[in-house]
Order: sequence, then C-alpha cells, then structure tokens
Amino acid sequence: MRALWLLPPLAVGALLRLWGLSHQILVGDENHGVASAVHLTLPEILTTYRLADHCIPLSGYYRTLMTGGIGLSEELIRAPAVISGLAALVLFPLAVGRWRQLDGNWGRAVAFAWLLAVSPSLVYYSRFARPYAEVVLLAPLAAAAFWRWWRGGGHRWAAIYAVAGAASAWFFLGSLPFVAAPLAWAGAHLAWRKARGHREGHCRSLPALAVVAAGLAAGIAAFLFAALPSFLRLVRKKAGGALVEAEDLADLARIQAGTGWLILVFLFWGLAGLGLATFLRRRPALGSYTLLLVVAQLAGLVLVLRPEGIGNPVVLNRYTLVCLPIMLLWVSEGVVELAARLGRRRELVEHGVLLSCVVALALGGPYVANPALHLGPFGGAWQPFGLDRVPPVLPAAAIPAVYRQIAAEPGDEPVIEAILPRTAIHALGPTTALARHHGRPVILVVDDSWRFDARLALHTVVPPGPRAIERSGGRFVILQLDRPRMRRLEKGPRMARPTPPQDEEVILARTFATVLTRAWGDPHLVSEDVLAWDLARVERGRPRMVF
Repeated sequence: MRALWLLPPLAVGALLRLWGLSHQILVGDENHGVASAVHLTLPEILTTYRLADHCIPLSGYYRTLMTGGIGLSEELIRAPAVISGLAALVLFPLAVGRWRQLDGNWGRAVAFAWLLAVSPSLVYYSRFARPYAEVVLLAPLAAAAFWRWWRGGGHRWAAIYAVAGAASAWFFLGSLPFVAAPLAWAGAHLAWRKARGHREGHCRSLPALAVVAAGLAAGIAAFLFAALPSFLRLVRKKAGGALVEAEDLADLARIQAGTGWLILVFLFWGLAGLGLATFLRRRPALGSYTLLLVVAQLAGLVLVLRPEGIGNPVVLNRYTLVCLPIMLLWVSEGVVELAARLGRRRELVEHGVLLSCVVALALGGPYVANPALHLGPFGGAWQPFGLDRVPPVLPAAAIPAVYRQIAAEPGDEPVIEAILPRTAIHALGPTTALARHHGRPVILVVDDSWRFDARLALHTVVPPGPRAIERSGGRFVILQLDRPRMRRLEKGPRMARPTPPQDEEVILARTFATVLTRAWGDPHLVSEDVLAWDLARVERGRPRMVF
C-alpha cells in the first residue's frame, strides 16, 4: 500500500514528459540520428562513428523501422527516450523503497520520486531524441545491480551490471567513467578490508571481481571492435576540449538544481550535502560508493576525456546527467534527515518538508515560469537550459501585427512557418519567441530533402511546395520577407550557429512569396514585411469540382 504514494509523482512526471510532445519539432542535435538512418545502411551505422555525432543503437533502431516499412514519425523517433524516462520514474523509487540497507524508508522513496518527476533536466532529455535518457536509466541500473551483487546477491546481478553497463556505454561512450567506477570502488574496498585485517564477509573476492570486469569489457568490445577505426578517428578529432572553469561548474549547479532562483539552488545543494553526509555517517560503504560514482564521471570527463564542447555548461550537463539520479537520492536523504531533526512526529514532518521542498523547486522551475517554451513546439531547442537568464524574446513593439491577429483567432490549428534557406533552421530564436506569442503548434517549411525521404513520416516539417503545405493540416502560412531583421531585434542569450547570408535569405523569401501568391492569390494578412495566408479561406475560395 505504501507504494501507492508513488502514483502522484509518477502521474506528474508522465504529464511533463508527454504534454504536447506530438507537436515538438525535431531540431538541432536530434536530427543526427535520423539523418544517419536515412543516408547509411544498417551495417554502416553499426560500424561507423561520425563527426556529426549520432548514437549508433538509436540510428540502428531508426534504420530498422524504416527498412521494415514503418513510417518513422516524431513519436517513434522519441519513443526510446520517453520510455526510458518513464521507466526511471517507476523503477528507481521502487528500488529505493524496497532497499533493505536504506531501511525500506518509503518517505525517502516518495521524495526521490517527486524529485525525479519534476527535475527539468530529466524531463527535457526524456522528450529529446538523443541517448541521454536511456543512459540515465541504464548506468544507474548497472551501478545498483553491482552493489546488490557485491553485498551478497546472486550472480544474475553481476550479469545485469555487465549487460546494462555495456549497453550504457554503447548508447553514450561518455558514461564509461560512471560505469567503471563500481569496479574501482570494489577494488579499493577489498584493499582497505585487507589492510584492516577484516574478513571478506558478504563482500566478493578479487577473482570474482576480475570475472565481472572481464564481462563488462567483453560487452564493450562486442560493439566497439567493428567500429574501432572510426572510433579512433573520432577521438583524435574531438578530444582535448576546453578546460572547464569555475563559472561553468556554477552554471552546471544551477542547471542540475533545475531553477534560476539562487535561494533554491542553495536549498537543493544544501539538502544534497546533508543527504551525502548522512549516508557517509550511517552507511559509509554506500555513501562512498555513490560519491565515487559522481566524482568518477565528473573527473573522468573534465580532467581526462575532455570531449569537444565540454566547456559549455549545457554540454557538460548532458555528459554528467547520469549522475543526477544519484544526487537526487542524496537530496531525498537530506529531506528525510531534515524532517527527523525538526520534530518528533516524523512522518507528518517528513511529508511537510517534502511537500515544501518539491513545491518550491517546482515553482522555481521552468515548466511553471515558461511552459510555452519548455513544453511547446520548440521544447527541444537549447533555450530551456537558460534557467538563470531570460529566454530569447522580441520586444512587444517588434511583434508583427500578423502574429497578433493570428493569436486572436479561435482554434488551435497549427501555424506553418517558412524557414528559407536550409541553414536558417539553425537560427530559430525569433520563431520560438513568436510561437510563444500565438500559442499554436508550429509546422516548419524547410528546403532539406532528406527530411522528406519516403520512409519518414514527419508531420512537423513540410517541403516548400503549395500542395504539400495544404496537405500538412496547418491553418496559417506565415512568410517573413526579412527574417535577418527580426533576428537583429531578438533579445536574450544566443548560441553560435551558422546563418545564411542575409541577401540570399531575403531573395529566397521573396521568390517563395511569388510562388505562394500564384497558387493561393494575394496574402490575407500583411504587416510590414510579414505575409500570411489562411488556408481555410484558400479552400473556401476554390470552385467546387463536380464529377
């Protein structure tokens, strides 16, 4: 019955991960895996690491669906991440609640479940077509299985560690420090016990540990061997990224706390520190184990591997996301410990402290502050990580009257935005700001042929042809004749992206305006350099065909 307390956080977490997801557009890095599946055969995918980094198992999954005659839609593309995110919401709190070494404390499990449910980073990557949600499920699962085996569990736990750890590394090689850390901890633990003259007890022997390490190494070799030449080329090109500075780590702390409110950032990390200290005092083996998992991942990436882009806090968060469930476990332990210190009626105080912390973190998080950005059509863009900054916006006076008129129209039919030329899709800042203004789903008109491969079934993009646009299901077609001017008006943080020459972009937009005018007549809404056609009026104005 106590497990029923996990249902409310599960419901909230599922809602955040699924809300509006069918309208979320594939942008940025999400396209790497799909593009690889379109351009490469399955053997090429499984044996090739590419500079435009794609996840090999995800690309293989996409390619398998495509060759099987299943139209690859946005929902199927994101399904592995969504399923992994939802599975973590169920499995991690249940494991904590039933973990005897944690006294089966369900208050801790419920706190942990709520933190997993509302964590912005975990929500974001559960909605993102990249391998990070899968790794957040697999790597902690491997670590928990190793711990269970080390503490006297059956050999099946060692097998789970080896398989889940190797699978995590296959999805994302950057998780290797985390996956290998249990082996290092176990070796150090054996050495410490021997130096103290302790008996082995329920701990395993060094030969058993060597067998498990060999199993993990064999699993990694199984997927890496065939792709080794391309992997070595990739390492040579992408290793040696910028050094991580103190400011980057401060930004990472804000991102993983999931709030831009400084007082809540201190609350989050204060509770995490209290929880870790409690583990180290009462359960020193488990405390040191979880601490090494986090330290190994962070130090391995920052000091040893140093992949390209590691100096960017958004990228650093991706690479250390596997540690976040461990740190949320510390926070949940901190909640339990704080409640125990505040009063005698422990259960009542525990629920009060838990509710206060979760409500505070939720209210300070992005999904309350700006849901149209984080759960809207451009929720997969990079801006959701600007937790301590104002997201890109346009001054009120700069919003074209066309968008104001469309925002006032009843209904929620999609707006179709023409993004020309192809490289302009990397500079979507003004489009995301305008989408938050009108609040409708968005379909992009893009001149990018691979997105319209017959084996794909993407419904958030459409090729630049009047008939294809009419079949998209959208209502209003908007064409900005001078998008570079709109980008200049944009305020807020920007990520360096290639943009097309301004003259080329304007010429292509005006040419496309002529194409649409010939097909549909003059635009129905015009303001300054923005044109819009109402496809419902286009359809009503056509002569009725009688057969």
